[in-house]
Amino acid sequence: MIGTSIAGAGKADPRIVLADLMAIKSFDSVPVMVVDCDELKDPLSFHLRQYFNKRIADYEDCDARKLQALFNTHFVEIDKYLSESLLKHGVTVPIMSPPPMLEAHIAGPNFLMQPSAAFIFAPQRAFGPDLALAAGHDLVRRNRPSLTNGDHTAFRLYALFHELAHVATAGEPQADKMATLSCRKFMPDSPLPTIVADIRAVFAVRDATLLAGGLSENHKHAAENLRRYGWSTVQANDDAIALPQETVEAMTDRRIIDHRYECHEPERDSVLNLGGIANSQNSIFREIFFNENIMDGHIVPVAKGAIRLARTIDRLTGDPKLHAMARRFALAAKRLAMGAEAYGPNPPLSLRAYQDGPR
Repeated sequence: MIGTSIAGAGKADPRIVLADLMAIKSFDSVPVMVVDCDELKDPLSFHLRQYFNKRIADYEDCDARKLQALFNTHFVEIDKYLSESLLKHGVTVPIMSPPPMLEAHIAGPNFLMQPSAAFIFAPQRAFGPDLALAAGHDLVRRNRPSLTNGDHTAFRLYALFHELAHVATAGEPQADKMATLSCRKFMPDSPLPTIVADIRAVFAVRDATLLAGGLSENHKHAAENLRRYGWSTVQANDDAIALPQETVEAMTDRRIIDHRYECHEPERDSVLNLGGIANSQNSIFREIFFNENIMDGHIVPVAKGAIRLARTIDRLTGDPKLHAMARRFALAAKRLAMGAEAYGPNPPLSLRAYQDGPR
């Protein structure tokens, strides 16, 4: 997905792959500039222009004009975003012109309209799963073993692959699947795709629980998250993770990109049902997810609550989808609470009850 064949890419150093990705100039025929936010210093307005003028000199005239027009049109938006969001959390976002009218899975190959140019803001070097949990839903892992042993290269690669997929007009589940497949080609032994899938599962149930709680302050945000991400991102990641490694390695870049056309069932009703049960049956979730000081929300009690919720679902219903979601949520929260040990080649036996359950 970086313009060259990545067959046998598992032999590549992920740090070199990341450097190549940061320097990418086009993706799927769209001019792209990846902004290295670690190079930007305050005051951002001055240095952002300086940074852009330096970078734009490396582009062909046609692509440079498209990127220049995009930069001029969205400068205030870009500067504000860098100032308020990215340097605080390290999250990524593409800014494209024009924005896609339809995502690829809706438009289909015959009506696909791509942007003329795009900026992607690369996550900072410190951006890893712990920061993603805090930035996304204010969940913390204080005093817990690291999820990535301090090396966030794989996480940053995943984030960049995900945003490049959006440049190709992929929706959120499709972008996750494309990023997982790409990471598996570059880093076949990395647990990162599984960590991301677990984070998505925790976020989906939390959003569904917030909606069930009816808190007006969080309702709109949770509803939008479920619409864009929901349980379909969990399933998209899990589907890509379940593929045999030889199948993934045989995929061409084009085959990976074509996953943008796949449709993923959102399972909205089922995950909302699960959130409703979590809200009504489990005080732990109400205490964590609706805490006035939400930064006190810790992944350990979330994991305990998830296990309790899975047992509650076993008692209350025979719905196989709810059983599968509850077990998947419990597995995700428990692994995130444990840390890197849970994602190694020999995970603790205590995880087996949830791994062996329906998915």
